[in-house]
Amino acid sequence: MGRPLAAPTLALMAGIACSSVYEVATAPLLTALLAACLFLLVCIIRRRSKAASFFLAGAFFVLGWLQMNLYLYREPAGDHIVNLLKSEPVTITGLVSEAPQHFPEKTDLTVKALKMTEGTGAEHPCHGKILISYQGRRTFAYGDAVSARTRLRRVRNFHNPGGFDYERHLKFQGILVRGFIPDDSRIILLRKGLGNPLRQRLEGVRAQIRSFVDLHAPFPEREIVKACILGDQQEIPREIRDAFSKTGTSHIIAISGFNMGLVAFFSIFLVRSLLRRFPYLLLRFEMHKLSVLAAIPPVILYTFIAGAGMSVWRATLMILAFMIALLIARNRDLYNTLAMAALFILVPYPPALFDISFQLSFAAVAAILFITPRLTAFVPKMVSNRSTSSLLAHLIGRLRYQTALFMIVSLSAMLGTLPLIALYFNRISLVAFPANIILVPILGILAVPASLAAVFFLPWSSTLAKICLDLAGVLVMNSLTVNDFFASLPWSSRYLTTPSILEIAVFYLLIYAVVRLLPQSASPDPAKAATAAKPPLWVHYTLAATVLFFVVNGILLHETGRNHGVFSAAAIDVGQGSSTLVRFPADKIMLIDGGGFPNSIFDVGKYIVAPYLWRERIDAIDIVVLTHPHPDHLQGLHFILNNFSVREVWSTGEKRNSKEYGELLKIIQDRGIPHHRRSSQDDPIIINDVRIEFLNPECSGTDEETESSYVETNDRSLAMRMTFGGVSFLFTGDISGATEEAIVSRRGRILSSLLFVPHHGGRTSTTAGFLEAVKPAAAIISAGYDNPFLLPHPEVLTRLRKAGAKIYRTDLQGMIRAATDGQALFIFPSLTSEGGSPSPQKIEIFVGSPNKYLTSKVN
Repeated sequence: MGRPLAAPTLALMAGIACSSVYEVATAPLLTALLAACLFLLVCIIRRRSKAASFFLAGAFFVLGWLQMNLYLYREPAGDHIVNLLKSEPVTITGLVSEAPQHFPEKTDLTVKALKMTEGTGAEHPCHGKILISYQGRRTFAYGDAVSARTRLRRVRNFHNPGGFDYERHLKFQGILVRGFIPDDSRIILLRKGLGNPLRQRLEGVRAQIRSFVDLHAPFPEREIVKACILGDQQEIPREIRDAFSKTGTSHIIAISGFNMGLVAFFSIFLVRSLLRRFPYLLLRFEMHKLSVLAAIPPVILYTFIAGAGMSVWRATLMILAFMIALLIARNRDLYNTLAMAALFILVPYPPALFDISFQLSFAAVAAILFITPRLTAFVPKMVSNRSTSSLLAHLIGRLRYQTALFMIVSLSAMLGTLPLIALYFNRISLVAFPANIILVPILGILAVPASLAAVFFLPWSSTLAKICLDLAGVLVMNSLTVNDFFASLPWSSRYLTTPSILEIAVFYLLIYAVVRLLPQSASPDPAKAATAAKPPLWVHYTLAATVLFFVVNGILLHETGRNHGVFSAAAIDVGQGSSTLVRFPADKIMLIDGGGFPNSIFDVGKYIVAPYLWRERIDAIDIVVLTHPHPDHLQGLHFILNNFSVREVWSTGEKRNSKEYGELLKIIQDRGIPHHRRSSQDDPIIINDVRIEFLNPECSGTDEETESSYVETNDRSLAMRMTFGGVSFLFTGDISGATEEAIVSRRGRILSSLLFVPHHGGRTSTTAGFLEAVKPAAAIISAGYDNPFLLPHPEVLTRLRKAGAKIYRTDLQGMIRAATDGQALFIFPSLTSEGGSPSPQKIEIFVGSPNKYLTSKVN
């Protein structure tokens, strides 16, 4: 059977992907689409099927490119809120356009702006969506008219290579602006019930279900139940979500194709059971088609109960595609049905291609369709003749066959999604197979239907609904116990460095070759085995080539991980904080600070620093340095110390009574990591031909000393000068002008080619006397974009320019990497300027004679 939808689907995906990389004007794309449609029409009239297929694929390719242009490159109108942003707080009046997203620590509101009022009282009509995050207990609902006072900012990424594109993620939802409110008293409810009446009624039903679950289910079972039936996964505590992530079972507690499939399956099962009681209907209609048709309304109804979000609709459309294939008797070629499901999703909403859940769902289904038939050939068939066996033997055989099939399907889905999980989450579960085997039946096949039954009975009988909810709660509680057991195993999961697209493609090619080599039949009959189709010779060559690729790739990764002849330091874009990756000329790795946001639960180490390290293929760090124990330098180190192999930690030994610092010291102690206190009294250290001098503090801290003040802690920052050949990098922490003067008085001239500017460019640092002693050729400032402290200070920028230093800033240029061979210094900013091209621009600062080897090595 042909697969007419495969080529158009792949072409559509290719067009969408190309549009995200290259911008092409709309006019030529429309012309190309029109031409492709005309040629397609001519080919159909002349019955040129191959040419028609080609032009059909071309039309879908251009269509995908054209559609994505609307999401990526369309400029907002003049009265869009993004064009009216102010540096001071403003008052926004608008409508809550989506159901609020509740997290344990905050609530996110998507507000459709109607009016902006400045502090002076000037009003501006406006439009556009704003994502407002607030802390507090107040709740709002879809359709509420609200007024909120906040400082609005344009959504912006952390610009580090390989980082998550949060800006694009929100742009696909039509959100270009964010606001943060620490106190919910700044949000005023003006009026209720201004949304779409049908949507409001739906949200009312969801609120009723949520209230019923909150009232009758205990913590944390109620959070799991609400996640499975309402999609409120954000309310699940972080430690529970992390446990599901460790065991590879997060898909069970998310609204996915699995949940939709369960709804469809049980609906079909119930309808068939009812139809068997009416022989007249069985004679007039095909039972399987009638049952599938009757199952469509429950699936759509559950879609709305689950919130009707984009991820829910994607799962629904995939299930509906397979149900439609059953209705039109096209279920024999399931690959074609899968392509149809992709078209259903991508044609109306092309950004879905970049959604992780979309990619995981289709990879899992494709792997099941490809791998399962080959592996099930090895499973002994059930005994169908009951006359020759007892009923018990028949039931045991059926159970054994279904269990084996379930295990094969689970294994196939895991193999299909493994590379994508490693790419997006850098984590694989080593207990995913047994955990899924146990938890899918308990939590998925039993607890989810019981929860849905509670929803079904709620309008008719609260007693029956409570019984079903209690049953679901028991099942969830047992599931959590099992999941906690697997997650608590020390080897339950492992973090991986980020694989390349080539490695992922070769992995899938390897799986394809291995499965193709499996016999299509495991029959012991030699005659039948001889007639089985043998795989072509190229499949054997493909298998050998893929194995050879991974062997050679492993050797190359080991060698390229050694920074031969080059000393480099990368200032990671962590916002208003500091974190620097230092790579020595051989294989040593140092991380200086980890960034962090005070009074925030956002984990900079997990979501910014670690992904950059994994992208650089780093999973072990020789030295972690904490310059001083302030949140914007230390908070990101918790995740690093917990999840990377760290050989030793350097700090000043500063005594500071803070929760974050105490947790850091506890991690160091629990993991048995050697902790060294450094000061200017220490002798220089040489690591891979790099000389490290300790310039500050004058002496290391002791356990007996009193706690330092905030300013004193800054001034006791660990300052180091690292010299390789004739080039020096000076790392200064958050020292102030007084400490700079003390260092100069002790050491005299401390010439350095590159200065990592103290205290994020604060006014009281980077004094003229200090710059005279350092004489930097270049300076890197680590600061947050549009930060509330207005750093770097203009006076500091002026002093740096007068000193002749080229200035680089993480707030404007993203991650900035400096590299040297000891003679020449190269600076590589991630962005050329604010809003500039993401491709790096090479800046050369020759300290000595240029070295061609360095030029080729750092590119």
